[in-house]
Amino acid sequence: MPSDPLTYALLAALAFVTQYVSGVIGMGYGTILTPALILIGVNPLNAVSSVVISQLVGNSFLALLHHKAGNADFRARSPDSRKALLLGLSGVFGPVAAVFLLLNIPKEALKIYIASLMILMVVLVRVSGRFRLRYSTKKLFAIALLASFNKGLTGGGYGPIVTTGQLMLGLRPKSAIAITSLAEFLTEVTAVALYALTGLLQPTLFLPMVLGTVASAPLVARTVKVASNSALRRGVMTGATAIAAAILLKALLPLL
Repeated sequence: MPSDPLTYALLAALAFVTQYVSGVIGMGYGTILTPALILIGVNPLNAVSSVVISQLVGNSFLALLHHKAGNADFRARSPDSRKALLLGLSGVFGPVAAVFLLLNIPKEALKIYIASLMILMVVLVRVSGRFRLRYSTKKLFAIALLASFNKGLTGGGYGPIVTTGQLMLGLRPKSAIAITSLAEFLTEVTAVALYALTGLLQPTLFLPMVLGTVASAPLVARTVKVASNSALRRGVMTGATAIAAAILLKALLPLL
């Protein structure tokens, strides 16, 4: 892939747009950006590592802005910070279990699995709008484990499951989206450390993307603040459905 100012500007622009979409509805950054990077000639391993580190930096800044905007309360020991910490720490355990399945499950089966699960989550969110599920730490932990398991198994699917799962448990969309940003940041710390140890990180690739994610953060926090909870809820469900349908279609096409 060429290293020139135009390429750097393209990387920053791609990261800006995808982080904005992901930040507003709580999902989609890696799902959208990784294939886009591969299409423009980036090595898949470098694409994945650059997506993760750029989102890590972007989400850390975004979580701070969500707190300042009042979308969530991330003060020490607040309910929102405790939920984010629980979700984030679970990201250490889920991928461990996923590793045992990676060698035996076909890629297309994995895509069908994650897409079907996302569609199921959307259906459950719609049902929970009329039949609200009672919140409990155990339920949130189960959702977190499932999300991190999927991330370890497929490389994606964390945001859609965590965001829609919180809506199922009755959290406000603004808080759910903000908590997802902080929780995903916590789950990505370990991955970035491993990427650094294995030499997969390329500063010329991820630095422009970091600039894009950081630049989009104020706009994301402002959009979430001014948007109505009902609009954000519809956005989450629409985004999850679109992402799931795209993954499912891509998985099924080779089989038709």
